[in-house]
Amino acid sequence: MVEEIRPDAPERHVAIPATALSKERFDNPLFANMIMLGALTRIAGMDLEAMRKAMLEVIPRFHEQNLKALDLGYTLDEAIKAA
Repeated sequence: MVEEIRPDAPERHVAIPATALSKERFDNPLFANMIMLGALTRIAGMDLEAMRKAMLEVIPRFHEQNLKALDLGYTLDEAIKAA
């Protein structure tokens, strides 16, 4: 959804097609945020299992889809290359 890259820091941008992947894989754009969270978890070097646990504690429903979306984002080539 980002259309403009900050010219002062283009290296800080990682293109993640979260909305398109969410529609393609889950038939719903709702899970784009979890795809992004998974990618951010990888790029920032955060603990995936801790993120999974926190997500399950905070989000009251759609656990199966959210976990799959989180894992999808974490394993995207774009996120791996940027990590």
